[in-house]
Amino acid sequence: MDNKTLLTTFTGFVGALSEAYVVRVTREALSGNEPDGRANVHGDVEYVVDGDAKRSPDIAIDEGEDLVLVEVFSGRLPRLARVLADERRISDALGKAIIDKLVQLSRATADVLAGHVPYPNLDLGPVRRVWPVLVLAGGGIVQLPVLWRYVERHLGDRAFVDERIAARTIVTLDDYEPLVAIAEERRSPLSGLLADYHASRFRELPPRNWVRVAHPREGPMRPQWVQGCYKAAADEMKQQLGVDPEPE
Repeated sequence: MDNKTLLTTFTGFVGALSEAYVVRVTREALSGNEPDGRANVHGDVEYVVDGDAKRSPDIAIDEGEDLVLVEVFSGRLPRLARVLADERRISDALGKAIIDKLVQLSRATADVLAGHVPYPNLDLGPVRRVWPVLVLAGGGIVQLPVLWRYVERHLGDRAFVDERIAARTIVTLDDYEPLVAIAEERRSPLSGLLADYHASRFRELPPRNWVRVAHPREGPMRPQWVQGCYKAAADEMKQQLGVDPEPE
C-alpha cells in the first residue's frame, strides 16, 4: 500500500473516530452530573421530516431548562489554504468548516425544537435556552473577532432564528475538554459555563483563554475518562519498554 492510499484509508476513519471520541468524553463526564441527575447525554439520532431522512446534531445534552446541541467537524483546512494568502481558498475552506456546519446545526436545532427528533425522555417544555456548539476536532482555526465578523457576514439572519437560541460557540478539542472537565468536577451544567464565557471579555476568543483566567490551575485540565486513558497508555508503554512504573 503506497503512502497516498494509506493516508486516504486513515482519513476515511477520522470523522467517525472524532465524533465517537467527543460523544464518549461527553457521556463519561456529564451524564447525570447535575445534583438532581437531570443531565442526559444523547448521541446522534436518525429521523424523518416530510419523507426526508435526516440526522440530529452529534450530541444533545439535556440540562432541564438548557439544551446544549453539539456538532463535530473533523476536517482540516486544506494545506494550500493554510500556507497561501489566497482569499478564495481561505473563504472556501472556512465556508465548509464553519458556515456550512453552522447552517447544518441550525437546521437540526430547528427540527429538535419542533419535536421532530425522537430523543428518549427529552421534554422540550422546560427548555428556555439552546446552546449550539461547533467542535472543530480536525485542526485549529483560531478564534478572533475577525472570524466572528466573517461568520456574521456570511451567516446573517438565515440561521438560529428561534428566540430560545443563546450564543453560538466554536471550540477546538483543546477548548472543549477543559469546559467538560470543569462541569464534571463541579457537577454543574455545561450550559452555565458557556453562559459565563459569553458574558466575559473573552467571548470572541478561544474559550480556553477564559478558562485559564476564570478557573486557573496547574497542569492540563482533562475529563477523568481522558486522564484515565492517558494513564493506561503510559502504563502500557512502560510495560512494553520494561520500565518500572513510578511509585504512586
